[in-house]
Amino acid sequence: MKTHYKIVLLGTLLIALSGCNTESLNLPTGYILPPMPDATENSKTIAGIDSNTNGVRDDVEIYIYSNYSKPEEQKALMQYAKMEQNALLAVKTKEDVSNIYYPEMSKAIECGFNVFKTATLVRDNTMQINAQALNTLERVKQDLEIRRLMAGGVYENIQKGDPCE
Repeated sequence: MKTHYKIVLLGTLLIALSGCNTESLNLPTGYILPPMPDATENSKTIAGIDSNTNGVRDDVEIYIYSNYSKPEEQKALMQYAKMEQNALLAVKTKEDVSNIYYPEMSKAIECGFNVFKTATLVRDNTMQINAQALNTLERVKQDLEIRRLMAGGVYENIQKGDPCE
């Protein structure tokens, strides 16, 4: 079963990156994508590999820049991916949900609305990032734990100014 899972995961990754030529990507001026991490090493921990230490796992970052050509979409989805990664690593209590997850998540979602304009597009695009970010059992379990901690809570959105980072 584990071998089958690895094969499916590797196949999905290869399909997502097929034809990926960084020279044809619309990258910000001077921006250099990190190298694709070794899938086995990247899957050993929830944190995975973030070689450029920007808060987004390298494989997720490559996915975003390989599948989205508009700079504003790239920026919004990088913000969302960074929020998701930080939550997976930092949220352990209900207080963390209130102090870390919810404020970052509401900013990232509001930024997504500013960029994608409809709830459907925000949902569809953030689900694509979740599919990339939550690609191991441990990551899924941690995400489910965050959702369990969040359940029943009431959270106030006190967002001011531009939510996009």
